[in-house]
Amino acid sequence: MTGLFNSTERLIYRYGKDCTYIKVQEGVYDVNTSSMSDETEFEETVRAYRTKTSYSESQNPNLIGKDSAVYLIAGKSITFVPDVGDRIVDDVDSTDYQVLMVSKINLQNAVGLWRLICVRS
Repeated sequence: MTGLFNSTERLIYRYGKDCTYIKVQEGVYDVNTSSMSDETEFEETVRAYRTKTSYSESQNPNLIGKDSAVYLIAGKSITFVPDVGDRIVDDVDSTDYQVLMVSKINLQNAVGLWRLICVRS
């Protein structure tokens, strides 16, 4: 099993490129003050492989007519859980994509690969 994890990470490291992952954390409601705290963001450099969406994915109403991409990230290379609304900025060409759909590929109770369908911001 370790071989599959290492293969995924090795291939993405070899063929992928550095991206800045911007995780958006929503504000929290404070019942004592009846107010919301501000949204916060944190950035982390990740190695990801960008590819195109499949034909069937591109027919999704959320993606029609939009510049979309799929980002693949090795499961053990990140310490956070990707979420809808987060952003990925490609460090090479500065394209900014927003995460619309998140799926994971599990390998015996652990995430082997994250697959993020994104649209250009």
